[in-house]
Amino acid sequence: MQLTQFNLIFTIYQFINFYYFLFIKIINIFKCKYEMCRNLGV
Repeated sequence: MQLTQFNLIFTIYQFINFYYFLFIKIINIFKCKYEMCRNLGV
């Protein structure tokens, strides 16, 4: 029972970690594009 619970928590943790990383990456891409546009004066 406890092992299954641990596996569930671990899976959820990995899931959150993956999507958090993806989210940060997307945010950085948008930020980069925004910064570039601002630097070009668009």
